[in-house]
Amino acid sequence: KQLFTPHFASPEQRSGDTVTTASDVFQLGMLLFQLLCGQRPPADSSNNTLGPNPPRPSDHILPAHARRCRETRAGLRRRLRGDLDVVCQQALHPDPQRRYRSAEAFAEDLLNVLNGLPVRARPDSLGYRAGKFLRRNRWSASLAAALFLVAIGFGVFATLTASSIAEKSQAVSIERDRAQATADFLTDLFKLADPTRAERDYSAAEMLDRGLEMLRNNDELSSSERNAVLTAVGGVLQVRGDHERARDILAEAVEVSRLGELGGESYASSLLELAKAEYRLENFAASEQLAREALAVLDGVPNATSVARASVLNQLALALSDQ
Repeated sequence: KQLFTPHFASPEQRSGDTVTTASDVFQLGMLLFQLLCGQRPPADSSNNTLGPNPPRPSDHILPAHARRCRETRAGLRRRLRGDLDVVCQQALHPDPQRRYRSAEAFAEDLLNVLNGLPVRARPDSLGYRAGKFLRRNRWSASLAAALFLVAIGFGVFATLTASSIAEKSQAVSIERDRAQATADFLTDLFKLADPTRAERDYSAAEMLDRGLEMLRNNDELSSSERNAVLTAVGGVLQVRGDHERARDILAEAVEVSRLGELGGESYASSLLELAKAEYRLENFAASEQLAREALAVLDGVPNATSVARASVLNQLALALSDQ
């Protein structure tokens, strides 16, 4: 007769089957589940097992546990969703052959989560690995993305110029100037990091601070150009996870738009980015209000793109769902 602790026993222990290291992995998975959400996985009352589909820790967070972690339940849920859920579920799989082959393999995947690397528990795919790479290299990726957007902006400018230069010459000129101002700002940032010119190595935060100082001392920029650069910087700060700083910069971008009486999609874009920053700081009501304001701006733009409208509606839905 096998002896085991009922609350942590693996399915094969309960059924009297052969016990291997897979049972150890299962018990470690039970401990991980409890550490992540503050309670043991919910069991089937009829046989005290987890059933065919292991539960996800992010779905069973106790409010008291979230408070101990100095998080809201929604905030902790977002942190657990994804790789941690998947790793825990694989350790708790009812089929011993589907679990990690050893405690070492289990520990290796947990280290992968901590280091932002792909985990073995997830099906391998180009999109998944690319997403992990971008999260590990946020600063480089954000600069590359900004440059890519600038290139797209110039591409749009060329297309519009060729197709409807007479009708949209003023709007195209504004977008060209906005794109050029953003490109100039990024160029100045790269000059700061140039080892042949810089006095010393600058961190990413220092480069942004220096860049913002140059921006604020530049009296030649129009309100539209200043708004474009501030919005781009706010987006970079969000990618880096500095949401409070991003909120301040994006609020400045919105204020520049209001004082300069700017409208259109560029103003709506600044409002949307500020709404995202407020959402990530869990100011859901403020995020909702900004998203609604962005939607109202787009309603007044005859040729507003469906992509812009969809982005704002998506942010509005997120803000409402977490209230």
